[in-house]
Amino acid sequence: MVVYAPPQYQQRTIAVLALASKSFDEIVHTLPNEWAEDHRTAAFCALQSIGVEHLRAIIMLCESGLAIGSAMALFRPMADAIARAEWLYLCADVLILEQFWNKDFRFSGKYKFEYLAAEVDRKLGGTDRLSLYGEHYSNFSDWTHGGYHATSLRFSKAGDIEPSYSDGHIRRLLGHAVAFVQMHVWHMAEVFGYRVEFSETAPWMDDEIPDQSR
Repeated sequence: MVVYAPPQYQQRTIAVLALASKSFDEIVHTLPNEWAEDHRTAAFCALQSIGVEHLRAIIMLCESGLAIGSAMALFRPMADAIARAEWLYLCADVLILEQFWNKDFRFSGKYKFEYLAAEVDRKLGGTDRLSLYGEHYSNFSDWTHGGYHATSLRFSKAGDIEPSYSDGHIRRLLGHAVAFVQMHVWHMAEVFGYRVEFSETAPWMDDEIPDQSR
């Protein structure tokens, strides 16, 4: 039997969902609402918007409790969009930008997340921010492409075919996703010369999450 019923979240998970939603609102209100009409900035703004939209979808899907597998699958495209935004803005030469807007450039071959991350980190200097996310990116790729972990968690203890993600899976996803976008906003704010402050930072470790059960 195929079952799709929203889970009963732990109080700690409910607290994380609230923090993630609050953080998303702050991210959106932090981002500049204007962009220059040059190809470089336009590509950056568009891809950044895609990444932020994926973050919003991750949070909404987790809140619904009905499509956690889809929320897990969105981490990789979210990270890809952000990494591509930064790389095109900071590292790509004029020829690649022209090819990109003429649909003659593809993010294939060497232009994968690991390469883009290393190039961006090298350009910014003094940080391995994107490169350090390579491990999480690889782990979440399993969920995007229906790998072993994504497949093995489609069966309940009762024998039904249904998602069986733990609250820990959901908290880790939300923490990593929000942290990834927050760090992107922080670093690019320095590049563009504006100030960013968030009232909460992610990921939230379990012992840092307020226990609302008492």
